[in-house]
Amino acid sequence: MNRIVRATMGALSYVVTRRLGGCRPGAITLTSLGIVSILAGCDTHGSSHNLQHENGWVTNCTGPAFSRFSQNGSAGPGPDRPIFKINDQIVLAVPKQNSPSAGRLENLPSVCGTIADLPSAPYVYFVIRGNWSAGYKPEDIPTVDGAKQFEPDVVTVRIEPEIPERRSAAELQKLEQSQRRVQQLDSVGTLEIGGLTCLVPKPSQDWFICSGSRTAAGVDVTRLRYRKYTDTPFILVLAEDTSARYGIHLYWKAWISDVSQALDIDRAIWNSVEEWNLFIKSNAPSGAAVGTKHD
Repeated sequence: MNRIVRATMGALSYVVTRRLGGCRPGAITLTSLGIVSILAGCDTHGSSHNLQHENGWVTNCTGPAFSRFSQNGSAGPGPDRPIFKINDQIVLAVPKQNSPSAGRLENLPSVCGTIADLPSAPYVYFVIRGNWSAGYKPEDIPTVDGAKQFEPDVVTVRIEPEIPERRSAAELQKLEQSQRRVQQLDSVGTLEIGGLTCLVPKPSQDWFICSGSRTAAGVDVTRLRYRKYTDTPFILVLAEDTSARYGIHLYWKAWISDVSQALDIDRAIWNSVEEWNLFIKSNAPSGAAVGTKHD
């Protein structure tokens, strides 16, 4: 099995190591967890009830709280937009074509007339698609036994509630400084590209480590890692954000042609979150204009 296959399998999901008492905020650990459930959620034919149950879809909500996405008067979003409550600041009505999933939730409501009827999801996955890498050649995508090993510009996103931080600001600062020293020791300098500042790895290391802001104000910082492969011109990007406004941690993974596209993808994701949130209908964040279409 080549490195591309291993990377694709390993990067299907992210886990924050601090949930297990590990690294500083901002650290990403790859796991071999799959997202078969959200891919299955794309199929709306046959065994529909089972698919919805396995993916934590709530599709029976009606009433004023859900009128923003109502399909017929006072009714709610219906089966085309399953609803997921992440916390008291963010409740998403995600279009089914974005393959949303919260995993199997045992307490799906038989009646849903208010936000309080919704179960809290420990996480929500969805995908968005774009054309950030437009113009690539089919042969740029490696295959094994005729099967493509990844699909460019398909972004897998995971959102989960932020866990209250138990460590002091001084402890967190010390951890971050220690982590940055290690990263700098493993790098040969910095690279400025597409609004990101990246540490360039030594030849013995694989991952570029970058940070940058998706907003003009510079307050929303995205941290990411990316690496190159000899088998393809595409790079694998693993990114994460936090949002004090929503009280969430957001992760995403994508194969793209250039890291300079990363902040555009980040903006597209957050634009979708803003658009799908039942609680607010606000303008997109400053600097959120994106020059590509996405689902």
